[in-house]
Amino acid sequence: MRVKVQEYMQTIYELPDNHFDNLIASNGGGYTIDDMSDCEIAYEFKTHGKEILQNISYNEDPISWEDTGEI
Repeated sequence: MRVKVQEYMQTIYELPDNHFDNLIASNGGGYTIDDMSDCEIAYEFKTHGKEILQNISYNEDPISWEDTGEI
């Protein structure tokens, strides 16, 4: 028997205001935060930021049963 549980995790990170200025300067400049993808920005927050809140929530009906085909 298998069950799939859908949960949603929200994590809030905090970085100093000048983090991205320092990051761009250390890489020789020439680009801005607007040139970074959302994944690159999220990576910076996750690896260098301070976690200040984590919240896990569920839909009203978060469980769906999956048939494994076994008898």
